[in-house]
Amino acid sequence: MTEQSSKPVTRFFQVPSADQRFKTKEDVIRAFGYKLMKKLDEGGFGTVFIAKDRRKNCNVACKWMDLGPVNSNDPRMEDTRNELMVLEQVRHPYVIKVLCHFIVQTSTNNNMYIFMELANGGNLSSYIKRIGLPDETMAKKYFAQVLCGIGHMHAYGIAHRDIKMANVLLVENPRSISGDYLLLISDFGLSKQVKVENRMVSMSDSICGTPAYMSPELLQRKQYDAYQADVWALGVTLYEMMTLQLPFDVETSEDEMAEAMIKQQWKWNDKLKQYPPSSSLDDLMHSMLNPDPSKRLRLVKIMIHEWVLADYNAAHRLSDQIKAEQLNPQTNSQPTAKNQPTNVGDMKPQ
Repeated sequence: MTEQSSKPVTRFFQVPSADQRFKTKEDVIRAFGYKLMKKLDEGGFGTVFIAKDRRKNCNVACKWMDLGPVNSNDPRMEDTRNELMVLEQVRHPYVIKVLCHFIVQTSTNNNMYIFMELANGGNLSSYIKRIGLPDETMAKKYFAQVLCGIGHMHAYGIAHRDIKMANVLLVENPRSISGDYLLLISDFGLSKQVKVENRMVSMSDSICGTPAYMSPELLQRKQYDAYQADVWALGVTLYEMMTLQLPFDVETSEDEMAEAMIKQQWKWNDKLKQYPPSSSLDDLMHSMLNPDPSKRLRLVKIMIHEWVLADYNAAHRLSDQIKAEQLNPQTNSQPTAKNQPTNVGDMKPQ
């Protein structure tokens, strides 16, 4: 399945602008109707701020990234192109929504600003650490939402390649099947468009992701099916959701970890002794953490697995309802032509 949509174009704005209307980065941000408020998070990916959407009088998130010197070939620019391409292609209720993005060029560097909906519940990892382990009933509802989002990506030919609880964000919404938050897939810098020819998936060879969530074929530096690597990462994510631990020892070398994976040397940890996992959860986990990618459960089979089927169907129905509501005309969040900053270039992903 291929979605027909134009590639995203990132606009470049120089400060100070030639007409001196925009002397600072803040002037450009203000022209788009936003104001940066306070820092929310910071890491190798950049910095996330809470921002105010002045026209809608609501808070949003802003991801700021330093993409290196002007006119440089900084690899972060390509990663950002990739992330924006994915976000444009996979708009979905269980995927983080981008409102607008642009680059402000100063005399020294490129500053990327991506404004998106605010995940007011933080990420799934922090949330579960804060409230404690969910029981299977609630875990199904959380996992079903993640599965729905990743399933949508795969349906449009895109593998995520960095699935983990920290990359699942929470937006408060009582309509959610869990009754608290909608779970949104985020961080698409490592995502990849996967080619399929004659029903055969084109193999990937770039080794990327977070080692603790990487499948054994990735750790062994073999060519791999990116979809099946995502399934493995989903298995690790589900295990972590149930235990707040990882199934394999990340303190060992990658070779030792891969060997433990191949020998299937994992077990449910002691935290689940009082309420041992159901047989259907155990079956699903072993099927997802199968070291042989050709025997590992396919995503479409996970969706109909008895452990998650009912909740997956509920999550899918809700996403259809939300998408139908979003077909109503939306107010354009871009600046009017009258207030548009001087555009000095476009960035089109290749």
